[in-house]
Amino acid sequence: MPDASPVTVVAAEPAAPVVWNWREHLLDTRKGVTFCECLMACASTKPLVKEFDRLLQANLQRSGAPVELMIDDATGKTNDDIEKFIRFVWETTFLRL
Repeated sequence: MPDASPVTVVAAEPAAPVVWNWREHLLDTRKGVTFCECLMACASTKPLVKEFDRLLQANLQRSGAPVELMIDDATGKTNDDIEKFIRFVWETTFLRL
């Protein structure tokens, strides 16, 4: 019986996060609607934005004290919330057209 050779385990390096560039998809079209048009329609739907804010602790409606809004702007939270909304619209609305 041959000797069992030891098994070498190589730890995989963590995969780099996938960066999704939404700007590349603004003119993508599904059923005659561009992603930009879909995004604008969703952004102008107040109940959708309100529920998005509630569920994801975002503040796209820009409610709150002025100092809180300035802190959100300075820390980049506002930009992060906008990017989350764009990704949300892409995944839950546009791709399902």
